[in-house]
Amino acid sequence: MLRDRGAAEADLPALVEYTASPYAVAARAPLRLPLPDEPHVAVWREYAAAAAVEGTEAVLRRVFVQLRFPIGDGVAESGAYLAATRRGELGDDTSAVPGCELVAPHAIRIAIHESPAGGVPLLIIPERADFVTLVRALTARNAPEAVPDSMGALTIGGYNNWDRIRRYRTAWEAAGGTGEWSDAFRRPIPRKELYQDRFILVSTGPYSGVPAATLGLDADEWAALSTTLRAEHEATHYFTRRVFGAMRSNLLDEVVADTMGVIAASGRFRKDWLLHFMGLAGYPSYRAGARLENYLGDPPLSDSASAIIRSLVHATITNLDRLVSRLGDQAWDLTGRAKLLITLCRFDLVALAGADAPDRLLAEYTSLDRATS
Repeated sequence: MLRDRGAAEADLPALVEYTASPYAVAARAPLRLPLPDEPHVAVWREYAAAAAVEGTEAVLRRVFVQLRFPIGDGVAESGAYLAATRRGELGDDTSAVPGCELVAPHAIRIAIHESPAGGVPLLIIPERADFVTLVRALTARNAPEAVPDSMGALTIGGYNNWDRIRRYRTAWEAAGGTGEWSDAFRRPIPRKELYQDRFILVSTGPYSGVPAATLGLDADEWAALSTTLRAEHEATHYFTRRVFGAMRSNLLDEVVADTMGVIAASGRFRKDWLLHFMGLAGYPSYRAGARLENYLGDPPLSDSASAIIRSLVHATITNLDRLVSRLGDQAWDLTGRAKLLITLCRFDLVALAGADAPDRLLAEYTSLDRATS
């Protein structure tokens, strides 16, 4: 199929490797759709409720110990920072420590995005400077590392939540725990679900850098849709991580995640949106600087191989449009989106671009629909 698309023999090994999917044979979870919440989500629902009463900034600074320290070179080497982030020790007077400066903390929202992956905690951050600050604090150990302008959302996994650990200690003491807390503290370490969180930072700018006018939308409407789209996109990666044990920076994953995001945001599949996101609205012309080129591997595929990938992505988006039109008037609730997601994950990028893909996808979706009904 790659040869039929004009792939050069020299490019075939790289193309075969790039277009392969780890999802087609790696499904390991039972088909309980949508997925149940992971343990940390219950605590985040509490955070969302508390933020409505106390204000988001107060909740964030209580939960994220990194926000009690400024962004700067060498901050992560200080004794106070190490004590806070490694042992949860905040000292007697934390107000004396200059924390992260946020431009519009009142505008940040804590929300739970209901998705096929279960409830996914979000920090929705309208101010770009605050998004950059939180990325640096929570992923770069408060160092002033560069954050690409193209980054509009980021999933943070394996976050050690000291608030949950403090709750564990309170429960241990209330139950009459004996011995030293330092010894009891070691018990939950192997059970990471007791103290590690996964959540998503979401900015509110135009998705994929596409202006509202390009899609014929009002700016405020597109901003709201972009937030939902980003959340569902990231939740799709979260889903593949939970179900298949993998999440990748690959155009198969990106097209699938964009598909799920568009359906969640607009209630239907929008071929034109996906083509704009990928810079393929004028295919075979390509809009240089579009998001597609961020996912061509490291080191990136050759120019000739990249042209083949663009043709596969364009054909895939066209096939998905045909599939969804044949599925008819879907409600696209959580279960329906989960079934579509699993269906798409069972095909690699070459198969999704094939002429027979709509028929094969429809048969797979129908089979899955029967299996889970």
